[in-house]
Amino acid sequence: MSRIRLLPTISGLILTFILLFGGYQVYRNMEVVQPLQTELKQIHSVTSARVVTVAQNPTVIVSLGKISDLQATYSQIQNVIANSMGSAVPIVISDKRSIALKDSYEAMQPILFQGIAHGNYVSMINEFEKACQARHIKCKVSMNSQDIFVQLVQKNAYLYDIVPYSIKSAGVN
Repeated sequence: MSRIRLLPTISGLILTFILLFGGYQVYRNMEVVQPLQTELKQIHSVTSARVVTVAQNPTVIVSLGKISDLQATYSQIQNVIANSMGSAVPIVISDKRSIALKDSYEAMQPILFQGIAHGNYVSMINEFEKACQARHIKCKVSMNSQDIFVQLVQKNAYLYDIVPYSIKSAGVN
């Protein structure tokens, strides 16, 4: 009977796993991540795109310049990511917000949350636009069946936010 040496066998197994894992990481980077980043950068107003992969949960970070329609741009970004990665991946939108714009938005957010809670979307949008006008902020609020898209512009600063409906976050369609 031939004797199998334990140490060389375990070393070979470990080396095999390292090579397979390394090969998978190279494949994922070259065939999925880099083409996705390149395709996202081709969307109008996307200044940079980065895919952050931590464990099995990738996140896409997209920096946007000034845009006229956040809803349409976000939809394009979602479609590109879904076509490339095949599943729902969290998207983080990066903008150029000032402290004053951020503080104003935080003060006006209860208008959005109250509108969502009561289902009074038309009055919510009207109240939000009036609050923005009082603060000398240009705003655009739009909606689809899942999210509310908020665009605020003041001087050279701009803030983009996507507010999900509470029904969506509870897992109900």
